[in-house]
Amino acid sequence: MSGNFYLDVIIIVLIQSLLLYLYDFFITKYREKKSDPLIEKLDLIKAILVSTKHDRILSIEQIQEIELHSQAIYIFSKNMFRDVKNSGQFSKDLYNIGTFYPTVQSNLRNTDIKYSYFIKKDSHWKHFIHSFYDSYRSITDINTKVNFHMIKSNKYFFYDEIYLYESKEGEFSAFEFLPSISDEKEKRLFYLDLDKKQVQRLITIKDSLQKKYPKISLLELMKGSC
Repeated sequence: MSGNFYLDVIIIVLIQSLLLYLYDFFITKYREKKSDPLIEKLDLIKAILVSTKHDRILSIEQIQEIELHSQAIYIFSKNMFRDVKNSGQFSKDLYNIGTFYPTVQSNLRNTDIKYSYFIKKDSHWKHFIHSFYDSYRSITDINTKVNFHMIKSNKYFFYDEIYLYESKEGEFSAFEFLPSISDEKEKRLFYLDLDKKQVQRLITIKDSLQKKYPKISLLELMKGSC
């Protein structure tokens, strides 16, 4: 190779180094003047990606799109408030309610998608079930499309919501809610894309919980909560 080629490479490397130096310099100066929430969020995102070796954080819109094109959905949730409409018993809650409600409603009305909820059976479970029933009671085949696995409170170890999706091709993907970078009030929710090893581990947990806690239909739960 000619000397000009190596010279070009050296120049490019020097320019990149200069740009990186200037970026770090101005960002540092900016931080000294003012604490910017956006930069803090970006730093937090970078720390999450580096420490967990993941390469994707998805928005709620991206997760909804994946859910709309799945054939089976497994949701690990303490309370399901994101899947019920913003009314009824949840109307006074301070959390972001109903963000997934249009997605779930569309799936239950128009497709054969199956939903399985793994719910923490604590002192509030009746409240959640009634809210879910009030949200989807108009769907005639709700009892065949949705089932629940009620997990004993002291055996439920999920910190926040996790979604496990099975595609129409039979492939699995999973996403964990990230409360640290999400803004409930503005409906800016973000999810961490779990890697293949974590997905497989989640599938194993799902299978184990399904065997230990047999599925229960919505109507059966409603009868038991009365």
